[in-house]
Amino acid sequence: AEFVDGPSLMMTLGLERLAVLRRVLEAACRRWEHPGSVCLPYHDFGCAWILPDCDRETAVGYGYQLMRVISRLPAEDWRTAKALTLQIGVAFVATPAPNFPPEDLYSAAARCLAASAASGGGVVKSIEIY
Repeated sequence: AEFVDGPSLMMTLGLERLAVLRRVLEAACRRWEHPGSVCLPYHDFGCAWILPDCDRETAVGYGYQLMRVISRLPAEDWRTAKALTLQIGVAFVATPAPNFPPEDLYSAAARCLAASAASGGGVVKSIEIY
């Protein structure tokens, strides 16, 4: 998950406020307490949420829930030229082979994130890989 137009947000909010906003996003991920999940920073404007033993439909649902959390932040606390919007990419593998390279999952999620960005954000793009 990543904020749409991060560079513009950085110019409007500043680095410190943007860091706070990213922590809000990370806290929202942790709120669901998915067993074994890990939330890590992703670039300057987002986070990577690793969800072990999570099906694709549930992961996409989490993505839309994250969008709702961010859309409900009080506008007066986050004055920007645009509304705060997320772009989200999800990659899923049902039964990874023992030699499955985890970077393939990461790069597939990054491609979905780019597809969400190309759509203008506000959507979750997902893919199942084998």
